[in-house]
Amino acid sequence: MAALSEQDPLTFALLSSWFPDETPTRVSDLSVTDVFRRRTRRDRFGSPARIFAAIDQAELMFRESPRGGRCNERFLEGLHHALVRQPNLHLLISVRDDLLPEALAFTERLDAAHTTRYALAPLEREHALEAVLRPPNETGRPLDGRTAELLVDELRTLRDSSGGRIAAGPLVDPTLLQLVCAELWPELSYGSDMPAERLVLEIDHILGGFCAHELATVAADHRLPPRKLGSWFRTAFVGLDGRHDVEEAAGEAHNVSDTVLRALENRHVIKAHRHSEKRWYELQHPRLTNPVRKLGDRPGPVRRPGPAARLRAAGLALSEGNPELARHHAEGAIRACGKGDLRIRAEAESFLGNIAHEEGDGETAAECYHRAAEMFETLHDTTAVGRLLAAVGRLKLAQESGATAAVTELRAAAGRVPHDLTVQTGLGVALWHAGHPQAALAVLNGVLSHDGNAPEALRVRGEILADLGDAESALRDLERVDRQARPSTRAAWALALAMSHQIDTAQAELSSVVMDDADNGPMLLRAARVRELGGDPEAAARLATQAVSAKHPPLPPQQRDTANRILLAQ
Repeated sequence: MAALSEQDPLTFALLSSWFPDETPTRVSDLSVTDVFRRRTRRDRFGSPARIFAAIDQAELMFRESPRGGRCNERFLEGLHHALVRQPNLHLLISVRDDLLPEALAFTERLDAAHTTRYALAPLEREHALEAVLRPPNETGRPLDGRTAELLVDELRTLRDSSGGRIAAGPLVDPTLLQLVCAELWPELSYGSDMPAERLVLEIDHILGGFCAHELATVAADHRLPPRKLGSWFRTAFVGLDGRHDVEEAAGEAHNVSDTVLRALENRHVIKAHRHSEKRWYELQHPRLTNPVRKLGDRPGPVRRPGPAARLRAAGLALSEGNPELARHHAEGAIRACGKGDLRIRAEAESFLGNIAHEEGDGETAAECYHRAAEMFETLHDTTAVGRLLAAVGRLKLAQESGATAAVTELRAAAGRVPHDLTVQTGLGVALWHAGHPQAALAVLNGVLSHDGNAPEALRVRGEILADLGDAESALRDLERVDRQARPSTRAAWALALAMSHQIDTAQAELSSVVMDDADNGPMLLRAARVRELGGDPEAAARLATQAVSAKHPPLPPQQRDTANRILLAQ
């Protein structure tokens, strides 16, 4: 992610999944609104053609996490902006029940006449039967109808500790149905039947093995003693008197954090619901009660997937705000790589660099990116090498006095991928911060000569032009980009307005920019200049002082003279 622009990771992940054929550096330049404005086509009547899009597992958008916060707010603002500005966009959001209030709060900001809600319930008996019978029938390996009915009915049945039937519910959980069918289909195909008593034992065995495996895997991932987690889980969710609901904080005394419970939820062992403003968990389905009750103290097997699957698990862990678990999976992916897995190993090294970057450890991130670049060099993947060298350049740029080193790395990156406009834009940024504004503008002008609508290049050039005092050109560039997501861009817009004698409008724009704990030198200096032009020298000096001390990023050399002038005028 360090190789890309300052786009929030949720927007990048969404656009990458919607447009997998686009290069990562390309989608990193765009907002959701930008993408659909560019891709909207006209129907035969000249109206914008309808666009259908979907976001599955939208919990990541709404769930609070150490990684979320302001990033989630920016993402939701961008998505809301796209839905308002693109009435031809029809969006389906799939979210778990426990985060439904947050999802509804988001949709309430939209036109109620154009929003609706559907509940995706578990399968009724009729539909569960169809799910069991239809796939094997279509492959020419039909199941016995009576056995299929017994299987479906057993998955609706709640049994006591002795195996006696207590009750049958109306619904079948599709996860458990898929799990059991995958195990039993080979034996039941071609019309073979199975006695009811044996079917009950087989289903209990499958479900018990599933729970034991998932508990052992989650325990290993979170460095918990497997027996301790299994014992707590069995007592908390089943106990001696039947199934229980468990409050999210109930396991803290046993070192079972909400992260552990969420991992079990992701593995479909438990599910969450809200009650009295608290999150509670229960078994995925009552049919798991007896298999969980019979779990012994002996840990279940931990069957690790291959390196590619481990790397996907790392990505999920990082998206949920758990960098330690993400690192554990990524390192596990590297250990699992064989001789033919050099690409996966390189991707895992790059991923470890992303984790270090998010944790603010630029030195470790650069080491990981360099190791990954060497592996991609062996694979003759010059695009990946260029992207990683650009990542190192971005990291150098974030360091104090690192602009010159950033230019070196980004020139090397541009040499590998000369037609990658995002890398070229990064080089322009580095040249600006190294004190070479005219060279920066030359590079950015070259980018825009190839793609006159490249939003990142327009944004950066507009900010530089505002800093250089060319208000008219700055406004012309900045009015063509989405300014809402980046306070530095909004500050540049405000500065250009102020220099165009639109002081009141500039002050109003600046008042909506988040300044609390800001550490962005150029943004703070732009704000200082707006205050100076507005006749408030004290506020201008205060902001200029902050700008001189800012580190992320620091002021370029040419802007320090401007800051000192403001301070001397006070």
